[in-house]
Amino acid sequence: MRMKLVMAILLLLACCGREAFACSCLPVGDDHYPDPVKRIKGDTSDTIFLGKVIRIEEDKHAAYDPEAMLSVAFSIERVWADSRPSAEDYSSITIRTSNNDGMCGFHFKVGGRYFVFAKSLTTYLCTPTDEYDEKTAPEYFKALGKGSEPKKPAAQDPPVKKN
Repeated sequence: MRMKLVMAILLLLACCGREAFACSCLPVGDDHYPDPVKRIKGDTSDTIFLGKVIRIEEDKHAAYDPEAMLSVAFSIERVWADSRPSAEDYSSITIRTSNNDGMCGFHFKVGGRYFVFAKSLTTYLCTPTDEYDEKTAPEYFKALGKGSEPKKPAAQDPPVKKN
């Protein structure tokens, strides 16, 4: 009886299971998290920065959509590449990532500092994006170079007081 129940459950899962997703870009074995220089070499990101997460927002229907995205807002500390040609304020940026582990979404935390590598303002586990760590930061700076401070918004004249 127990074997029939197990077989029925397995058959039900095989026939009626939802579509499965798997993140398959990460290497396995001893080189699972290679050093930053190896991870950065050959990367094609068009936006690269060091920043602090200030806000994370989910798509409206994230709970129902396996391809849902998160919008992650950062304050930028250092920048190496910025694909935004005409941003009003280069000291902050919003990057998107999947809300689903199976779709290689990166797990950001509010208040966390990260080296972010994005293509078309989207990042995921398959990029060299990584949490800032005092031990590995020198390797990132060595691989990326000095970078620059983000451009600040143009100063505006103070409002005129009316009498």
